[in-house]
Amino acid sequence: MKNITNFFKSFLLLELLKGMTVTGRYFFSRHITVEYPDEKTPQGFRFRGLHALRRYANGEERCIGCKLCEAVCPALAIKIEVAEREDGTRRTTQYDIDLTKCIFCGFCEESCPVDSIVETRIYEYHGEKRGDLYYTKNMLLAVGDQHEAQIAKDRAADAKYREETTQMNVETLIFYLFAAMAVFAALRVITVRNPVHAALHLVLAFFSMAGIWLLLQAEFLAITLVLVYVGAVMVLFLFVVMMLDVDLVQMREGFWRWFPFGVALALVMIAEMVWVLGDRRVQETSGAVVRAADYSSVKELGRLIYTDYVYPFELAAVLLLIAIVAAIALTLRRRKDNKRQNVSQQIAVKRKDRVRLVSVQPVVRKAEAEQGETEA
Repeated sequence: MKNITNFFKSFLLLELLKGMTVTGRYFFSRHITVEYPDEKTPQGFRFRGLHALRRYANGEERCIGCKLCEAVCPALAIKIEVAEREDGTRRTTQYDIDLTKCIFCGFCEESCPVDSIVETRIYEYHGEKRGDLYYTKNMLLAVGDQHEAQIAKDRAADAKYREETTQMNVETLIFYLFAAMAVFAALRVITVRNPVHAALHLVLAFFSMAGIWLLLQAEFLAITLVLVYVGAVMVLFLFVVMMLDVDLVQMREGFWRWFPFGVALALVMIAEMVWVLGDRRVQETSGAVVRAADYSSVKELGRLIYTDYVYPFELAAVLLLIAIVAAIALTLRRRKDNKRQNVSQQIAVKRKDRVRLVSVQPVVRKAEAEQGETEA
């Protein structure tokens, strides 16, 4: 049976068809072959090529002869000799790298404390004999002098990338922490049975959103959310809920009746958010704007309020002042037909206002008096 199967595979040229299928699949795809040297593959700022020794801006070589690169090299490709100068500084007298041993791991570059030994983007070098790939100190310094501009640019890009990556990792971790807390609290608000617990979870959701706004450098919105909603509205709501005699059984009676409507409303809201976030204009402008370290959103908001929007701000302040005065006046209003206690008068009352001492002469009944005389 196996021989028959192999015969038909060979007779029908199935292997050839499979090969032509693979060729046809990649024939119309993007070509990845580069026509070197007319075309070259783009290089990153961390490309590890030919080694180089760098100098300071004043021309002094950076290497201090600490031999860390020699100690960390796994291929034992670096050889260093050190001597002390007349001024007491230590510098290398011999710095050799055998490129036939080097595996271009980058350990020497990472271990250097003064950023002296680096690996450049140069990969177009060759040697006709082994000695041509044995680079001495002068040869490495010559490479560094020739390509110092590109080396400095790549090192600056690498340092910036490390800083942004570290900062982004911390900020991303904090963002996901606050986001998870906000989602959990929001779900508990609508699923918990006790209204007091729902109010407490709503407070947690507000705190989580305030933390996210702090990450977006919106300090004013964050503190407003905490002070207004958490400090005033939610505390008032919580006390009202705790003081009311809420019948939980009666409140949960219509849950399953309104459940389909709630699901439909949630789907509509999700569809709206997907539609808005999927818009091309939103995607082009998405992402948090990175500000300088000394930027203050509160200061910028205050500048706009007292310059461009000073009249609307003053008008809103007057309206709020009138509302505050009216609310206080309504609380001081007294109804004539309403009986109420005056606690201040009750506390300030004196004994003479409530008690009167009366001197009463003793009165002896006539029958008792006659009985007393008879007994006498």
